[in-house]
Amino acid sequence: MNKQQVIDKLHKHLSKQEISYQKWEIAEIINPFLSLILEELNSGNTINLSQFGKFTVKTRKSRPYYNINTGVMDSSPEKRTIAFSPHRDFSKRPR
Repeated sequence: MNKQQVIDKLHKHLSKQEISYQKWEIAEIINPFLSLILEELNSGNTINLSQFGKFTVKTRKSRPYYNINTGVMDSSPEKRTIAFSPHRDFSKRPR
């Protein structure tokens, strides 16, 4: 699901609840929200959304590898990745 599909589904869901927002208004809310999440994760902070899950930043160690083009052993740089841990009730919810 991409961002436009999220906006479309949110628009449809809100319309069923008789809450009227234009799709561009929903996009005006979602875009800063996603930017805020990325800024916080870039700062190394953890984001905990209650009853949804937790986003954390993890650092992967550098690992040695063999470069077959040059025939030299080298090591990959450390990488920062985003990890998501779903809320404990996530697996209990019906599909």
